[in-house]
Order: sequence, then C-alpha cells, then structure tokens
Amino acid sequence: MSKKIMRALAVLIFVIPIIYMIMWAFIERWSFEQVLPEIYTTRAWKNIFTNKQILQTILKSITMSMGVAFISVAFTYTAAKAIALYDFKYKNVFRLILFIPLLIPVMSLSIGLHLNFLRLGLANTYFGVMLVHVFLSIPYCFIIMEPVIRSVGINYENQARLLGANSFQTHIYINLFLHGPAILTAFFMSFIVSFSQYIVNFLIGGGLVNTFSNIIFPILSEKDRHVSSVYSIVFLAISLIVYFLSLYFSKRISRINE
Repeated sequence: MSKKIMRALAVLIFVIPIIYMIMWAFIERWSFEQVLPEIYTTRAWKNIFTNKQILQTILKSITMSMGVAFISVAFTYTAAKAIALYDFKYKNVFRLILFIPLLIPVMSLSIGLHLNFLRLGLANTYFGVMLVHVFLSIPYCFIIMEPVIRSVGINYENQARLLGANSFQTHIYINLFLHGPAILTAFFMSFIVSFSQYIVNFLIGGGLVNTFSNIIFPILSEKDRHVSSVYSIVFLAISLIVYFLSLYFSKRISRINE
C-alpha cells in the first residue's frame, strides 16, 4: 500500500506538472471556461530555433557548464581521495573548508566577490563566472565522490603499483574505472549547478556574460505560459540529456568492473 501511495505522490508531484508544461508549450490561449484550448501555436519554438543569438547563448552556456564540471571534478577528486584514503593533521578542518560554499548564501557570496573581481579584472568575464561556479560545485562533488572512494579503498591501487603500473596507468586503468560512476555523477551535478545559476551570472557577469539562465529566469516571471513552458522544456531537455549520458557511461563502467 505504501508503494502505491508513493507512486501516486510521485505522479502528482513530477509527472502531472511536466504534462501540463508540455501542453502549454503548444497552446496560445486556453480560457478558464473552455474545455479545450482555443488557439494552438509554435511561436516560442520558432523563436528559439530561428534566433541565432539564443542558440549561441545556449551553446555557450552548455560549453561553460561542461568546463565548470570538468574543473570541479578534477579539483575535488584529488581532495576527496586524500581525505578518504589518508590520515593527516587537520583532516576534518580541510573537510569543513570544502563545505563552506554550502554555508554562504549565493547572493552574499556574489556581492562580496564582485568588488574584488572588479579589482582583479575578473568581473564581467566568463572566466570569473566559471570560477564562482566551480566554487559552488565543489561541495556537491565531494559529497558524491568521497564515500565511494573511501569504500573502494586503496588496495587495488597498491596492487597495481606492485605489479609495475606507473601513476598514469594506475589512474587510467584502476581509479578511473573503480571511481568512474561517482565521477560521472559528480560531473552531472556540477553541470546542473552551473547551468542553473542566475544570481552569480547576473552579478559577477554584470550583464555582459549571457547564459541561458539569464534568458529563462526573466521569462518565467512573465505571464506568457506558452513561452515559459517552451523555455522550461528546453532547459529540462538539456539537463536530461546530460543526465542520461552520465547514466549510460556509468552503467558501462559498472559492467566492465563486474
């Protein structure tokens, strides 16, 4: 009985809003007293796929979020591995430092960094925005990767070194496969954190760094349900594509490990 209730709640919370959003993506007007929509349209779809500026902005956002995900995973993997497998002084202090981005409100962080970024010449640049995105992504990467690395342990790596593998071979043929699912999950989370940022892009980017979130958030505040639904579907589709790609490669790596 509990499973049926949970499934029903899942349908109510997730499926029905998505169906409603998909419906409005092709509806121009649907009055309250009407059973069926009065006017159908593809106005917003045409606007997205025929506007080169919007398409370029989406491509830039995906590229930037991919870069943030790669940097976040690469940086956090080393820290997560050190904390998970080795004992050293002030280990818990370093662990706490990695969680600092979760403790600071994004608005406060962006306002505090903006003046310093102006002095350093990082404000109003994609590189400056990416730095803040990486900072915000680090805790999520650490939470995902550290438990997996700790559960796998270091015995496989030590055994490979005893058999003559160098550091590069050990990382490629041992660590990459054993920690691969966690790395891909962390990559997906970092991508979503970066791709969905608005306040950071607006304050640090200063309006000169155009991203898809800068376009979609003002649209969601308007009363045009058709346009809001179309842009939300595009945002959701991009996120799901990255998710399913991460899931696909994660399953392939798990099968190889078996």
